Amino acid sequence: MGRRTASAGVGTFAGMVERAGAGRWWSDPLVDAALVVATASLTLLSGIDDVRDFGGTFSGGAIALLVLMHVPLLVRRRYPFAVFVVCGVATAWYELAQYPEMELPFALFVAIGTSAAFSTPWLARLVGVASVAGTLVAMAFGEGGAPSDYARALALMAASWLVGDAVRQRRVRAEALEARNEELERRRAAEAEQAAAEERARIARELHDVVAHHVAMISLQAEGAQEVLRSDPDRAERALANVSAGARAALHELRAALGVLRDEAGSGRMPEPRLADVEQLVHDVASTSFPVRLQMTGRSRELPRMVELAGYRIVQESLTNIARHVVDPEACVSVRYGDDELDLEIADVGRSRGGEGGSGRGLIGMRERAEQVGGRFEAGPTDDGFVVRARLPIGAS
Repeated sequence: MGRRTASAGVGTFAGMVERAGAGRWWSDPLVDAALVVATASLTLLSGIDDVRDFGGTFSGGAIALLVLMHVPLLVRRRYPFAVFVVCGVATAWYELAQYPEMELPFALFVAIGTSAAFSTPWLARLVGVASVAGTLVAMAFGEGGAPSDYARALALMAASWLVGDAVRQRRVRAEALEARNEELERRRAAEAEQAAAEERARIARELHDVVAHHVAMISLQAEGAQEVLRSDPDRAERALANVSAGARAALHELRAALGVLRDEAGSGRMPEPRLADVEQLVHDVASTSFPVRLQMTGRSRELPRMVELAGYRIVQESLTNIARHVVDPEACVSVRYGDDELDLEIADVGRSRGGEGGSGRGLIGMRERAEQVGGRFEAGPTDDGFVVRARLPIGAS
């Protein structure tokens, strides 16, 4: 009967500990109380024959030790090692005091498994060593116990410890996986935030170039219309029509940029001009603002997106600066496709407007665009006016 009770008890405990990491029921105080009742009942059943030999009653000392064996299990999760120590000492004391023999100390098995499951690794190992050492001491100094009984107790202790250790390792793996997932989630959020910030900065730079160019052209046309309003009404009307067209173009590009900013999914991108659009840009400026000549040499071909965007914006910003700061402007734009580099040169031959120097942000922005793709940029006055030069590596991305 004792052997069958032992197998059933350890099987029940193994199942409880195996499910410990999976559900919150393990932390329910009612379950703790039920476990105390179950282990106490199994302990008493395993030694009922010996109790009868003692007249069917327990002394006060035996009852006190049985209480010390089982009641601490109520706090086993909070103090697993302390509970093991109390249960172990009470069990050893009970065995050495020659009270009615309990074949198997189920409370101690629970304490061993719980300590192995919820203590630190080195404390869990200490529990295993102490359990073996305590059993060997009981075997050496106890009376009436057969070697097979102690061997069975050692085997059941080892099983309890192994089940608890398996639960601990599974919990550690689950916690590590959860921590890794949280770290990946934080990293993804940081990367998404960084990507969004970079996209906002890119759109802000594009908006600056778009607005600055169109406003400069509108201002130039408005000034021209004002000068010839009375002397040449037809020319003034054409200039005002160009102002209207420029305003509409600026609004169109602004709407496109704002549409990207409103795109919560982040899937949209602001339309980006390419080098092929330089010809249209020069045509628009030449037909509405001031004379511009375009020279394109080399084998025209599609280049990396960032190189094409940087090249177009450098040409656009240069023409914008000419419109802002030069009297009677006239410009020449040179685009040369080399084997390894794209060479840009934008020169003007007009007179600078005295006292209307810019903030320099336009030149800084052009330099940043060139350096962003690994290129070089230079700008400065010449004998005839001002020149901007940029060399962009075609292999940049």
